[in-house]
Formats: sequence, structure tokens, C-alpha cells
Amino acid sequence: MEIKVSGIINPVKLFVVITIFLPIYLIGLVFPRSRHIWVFGGFGGRLYSDNAKELFKWVYQHQKDEIKPYWITKDKGVLKYLRNSNFPCAYAYSFSGLYLTLRANTYIYTHTSSDINFWTGGGAHKINLWHGSAIKKIHRDVEAPASTEAQVFSARGLGYLRYRLLKPGYFETPDLIFAASDCVAKNLKSSHNVKESQICISGYPRNDRLFNRDGFPQEDNIEIDKRMVLYLPTFRERSDSNVALLKLISSASRLPELLFIVKQHPASHLDHETNLPANVSIVNSEFDTYELMKRSCALITDYSSVALDYLLLDRPILYFCYDYDDYIANERGFYFDFDDVTGGKVVMDVDELLDELVLQVIEGHDEYRDVRHRVMEKFNAKISRTYCEDAYTKIRER
Repeated sequence: MEIKVSGIINPVKLFVVITIFLPIYLIGLVFPRSRHIWVFGGFGGRLYSDNAKELFKWVYQHQKDEIKPYWITKDKGVLKYLRNSNFPCAYAYSFSGLYLTLRANTYIYTHTSSDINFWTGGGAHKINLWHGSAIKKIHRDVEAPASTEAQVFSARGLGYLRYRLLKPGYFETPDLIFAASDCVAKNLKSSHNVKESQICISGYPRNDRLFNRDGFPQEDNIEIDKRMVLYLPTFRERSDSNVALLKLISSASRLPELLFIVKQHPASHLDHETNLPANVSIVNSEFDTYELMKRSCALITDYSSVALDYLLLDRPILYFCYDYDDYIANERGFYFDFDDVTGGKVVMDVDELLDELVLQVIEGHDEYRDVRHRVMEKFNAKISRTYCEDAYTKIRER
């Protein structure tokens, strides 16, 4: 269980952890686990999405005679959706959820085993699929003082003990963690304190959604919307990050030929009431990002690693980096020179962004195809439509 930590240690939370969850963890170390039971989770147990979702569905559809997969969630809405969809699932803190996570031999997740339940995972095999090829620094490598990660890993004394008990997933080392390329794998050694033997270089399961049956990134019976431009901004620690988004929204009506779909990072929220132009739609976290990517004709992003996946579609990408200098100085820091990881034009303001959309999308002058291919090859060691099957095979081999 992962409990939100405030500035002062809550005695009730600590009491629950020490008297209930620590004993459960010890029980998990000796509880008989079945290699035929796999449990999945993601994003702290809040969302049904990303790599864990795609591999879970694939195992259920193709290997359920051999493996019994269960999605474990801490969100009642997700639980209801999965039950209505007839997927095997359980609420993390229900009796069935606790039993399944104690019996499961394999935990598969996107962040930490707290996506499922850290406290029932003692003795289980931990498989971290992660959630993208990191451009920005992650986990132990994060430098921004305001970030949760920096606070957790820099804490000492009682502060360290507090985080160790209340955010235990941060401190675990997975048995296997996935990376899409060698250059990404190199950074996981420091960010997750893993050895080279614990890193599996393979494509991400979520990218199967971008491929058709012939193995090329295309529509898979869903036609590309020639008008739809997808905006996927990354997470920022600061609370003023919506200013540029609001300006983009208000300016979108200047290009009525295009339909702008905006999906914010799961940890971000648009706090302002705003009247949307007719050609702008903001979708919530329930919309599948990769379905939107597949349908779109171009992507607007910034420092998000989602662009590295979108490269597989070989469509225009614009990097809207309105806060570049401030981001470099105050946010998480980068593993790479930013110019080496961009597969398209970097723009600094809304006017420049709209001009490029006219040039590249409306008029069709795409001058960045060679650049996209160069970056794609660097960050995608394998291009296929069998990422889920490959991941399953790698996990079974462990």
C-alpha cells in the first residue's frame, strides 16, 4: 500500500503500516506462490493503461490456459470497468485482492510494485515494464528539489524512515526491467539500481497498438484522421504549466481546418475554466493514448518520451518547448542533449507552432522524415508488431 506523505508523520498511517502491512509482507515471504498466477497494475493502482494493460490483455487473450492473469486496482471505477468487460480483476485491499497478490508468483507493473500492492509482494518476481524511454531523468536520478523522487532519495534519518515505510515501492529493485534500446538501458542502471543482467532490451508492449497485421505502423482498420492533431504535454512540477496550454487553446480557432485533441499527463490537471473553440477537445485519462496516436495525423509534445513511440508511425512531430530555458534549469534534467532526441521541429511559441502546422500538416511539406528515422533507430532497438509476445517470452524465460 502506498500512502501519501504529508509534512508531518501521521501516527495512524504508521500504526497501520507497522501493525498490519509489515506482518503481511513477512507472510508473503513464505506464502506458497503459484507460477501460473500473474498480477498486473499501473500508475499507483489508479489507472488501467500503458504497457501493463497491453501485456495483461495479450496474456488473457493468448495464454490464459497457461497463465491466470489478474488486474489489481485501487480505483473502484477501474474495477467496475474491468468487471463489465469480463476481465479477471480484484480490488487491491479486498480479500480476493490480498489473496491473489499473496499467491501470485509474478508482479508486472509500470512504476513500482505499489501499482499492485508492495506489502503482499515479498518473495514474488517483480517485472517493471516501465512507461517509456526516458529522455528526462527518472527515479533515483531526478535532480529537481521539488520532485517527490528527489525528496525520497535525499532523505536521511527519520525522514528516510518515513519514506521507507510510507513509500516503500521507491526503494525496491525489480528482478527485470524493460528498455527499448541500449542507450535507455544504460540509464536504468543508475535510476533503478539494477545490473545489466536485470535489463531486458525489447520494445514496449503498448506499441503493438500502432501496428497492423502486416507489421508496419499503420491504421489497423482505423483510418487516420487527416485533420486530427494530438497534443500530449509532459508532466511539470510547477503549478503554472497550463498558461501555454490555455494560449494554444485560445489560438486554435485560427486553424479551423484542424481538430486539436489535448490529453494531459495523468499527474496534471487543467485548473482553469475555459470555453473551448469548436475545433478543440480535451480528453480525460480514460481515453487510450495509443488509440489517439494511431488516429492522429501529427503530434505536438515537448519533453515527453511518447514522441519516441510516435516515431514508429513516421508522421510529423512538433516539439512545443515554450519554457525550454526554465525547464532545463528547474525541472528533472535530461539524460541526452535535447537536439539529439527530437524527431521534428522545435518551436518556442504558439505563433511559430501554428505556422509549422500549416506548413507540415495542412500544406504537407514534411522535411523531417530523415531526422525521424535517425532518432527512431537510436531509441527503438527492435521494430515489430510482437512486442507483447516478446515481453511474455522474456518474462517466462526468467
